Amino acid sequence: MNIQDIFSSFFGGGGGGMEEEEQQILKGDEVIVELDASLEDLYMGGSLKVWREKNVIKPAPGKRRCNCRNEVYHRQIGPGMYQQMTEQVCDQCPNVKFVREGEFLTVDIEKGMKDGQV
Repeated sequence: MNIQDIFSSFFGGGGGGMEEEEQQILKGDEVIVELDASLEDLYMGGSLKVWREKNVIKPAPGKRRCNCRNEVYHRQIGPGMYQQMTEQVCDQCPNVKFVREGEFLTVDIEKGMKDGQV
């Protein structure tokens, strides 16, 4: 979370004459894969096909408990006597499952690339 996100959560976003931010696309970490390219591919250029798999969130049947929080309430049990109770409250959210999906990616090798070059 960056400092802009913190201020946005306190003050309700970019109102007050500030420019509206474009919706940010969430990205994962970089994936580094070693590829075996021939000397000819490095010298002449070319392309390689690479199989890439990742977890994808898909809807699943049913509901799940989420956004759980503890709520505190007080109950009078006698004159001047109170009891403090906590109760866990959870929302019912759509259920999800993770499915492995893959695709072939084409990696272009530029003419004259060196070993280890990105």
